[in-house]
Amino acid sequence: MRAVYPLVLLLVACQRDVKTPFPEGLEPLEDMAVEAPAPSGGEDYPETTTSTVGESDDYNWAHVRGYLHANIADVWELMRSDGPAMADRRDIDAWETTYDVEPEYDLTFVNHVTVNDIITLEWDLTYRGDLAGGDVDAPERYAIRFQKTEGSSLIDLQEGSIVLLATDDAVTEFQFIERLKAPQTSTEDPLTYGQDMHETLAVMLAGGAMPDWVE
Repeated sequence: MRAVYPLVLLLVACQRDVKTPFPEGLEPLEDMAVEAPAPSGGEDYPETTTSTVGESDDYNWAHVRGYLHANIADVWELMRSDGPAMADRRDIDAWETTYDVEPEYDLTFVNHVTVNDIITLEWDLTYRGDLAGGDVDAPERYAIRFQKTEGSSLIDLQEGSIVLLATDDAVTEFQFIERLKAPQTSTEDPLTYGQDMHETLAVMLAGGAMPDWVE
């Protein structure tokens, strides 16, 4: 056994922290500005969210962070295959999903959004995402970006990023960031979108129907 010790010491000496880069174009918009939910009710990873919001001269923003009680592979499969579940359905009159718009990504679709409010607004939100850590058989991290790519000029900016992190075999961390600049919007709009998406995923992963928030 003594012959192993030099090898162990060499491995320890060579050990260093490394970062796995996000695929180009799928990096988060910025670092999360809020901590994950603290243990509560006897659960280390409660299926709740924490959040923070703010505004600048250029846009309103929100960060939402929480846990989902499901394996990361199951969370990813739902998100990549169900565009309506990813839509900001509160205050939207209609949406239509077109899949496989950017075949270089595993998650790739456009939600065509329509809002009727005095005038009709229509725009496209394009979503793209892929594996960003681990491998297909043992994923550790997925990354998603979304942004307005076409449509009404009144929607001056809508962009966001989502990161999924494998916490353990039955828990996934959800990180959501959105920036929004459009008439009659506030920080409440990106905040609600992130919270609604988390709740939608939680309900559907538990076998429930997609919540209906059309107003």
